[in-house]
Amino acid sequence: MKINLIVIGKKMPDWIQTGIHHYQKQLPASLNFNLIALEVQKRKGKNIEHIKELEGELLIKATTGSNLIIAFDERGKQHIVPNL
Repeated sequence: MKINLIVIGKKMPDWIQTGIHHYQKQLPASLNFNLIALEVQKRKGKNIEHIKELEGELLIKATTGSNLIIAFDERGKQHIVPNL
């Protein structure tokens, strides 16, 4: 099984990196776990809704071919996404 954790942004706070590494160590060795960090869109002078659309498109491209996609919003609410 392959698990990709896809995030927007390459500069994560230390507590997030620590949490990812903590739980990654608990996964069985047979799982192929990857952390994929996508580039943040430049925000200066742009509409936030437009930026969300651009980053959403990047996320969709990164999940192409996935069997199951589980997305979390900024508050941690889970969203199961149908296969694209």
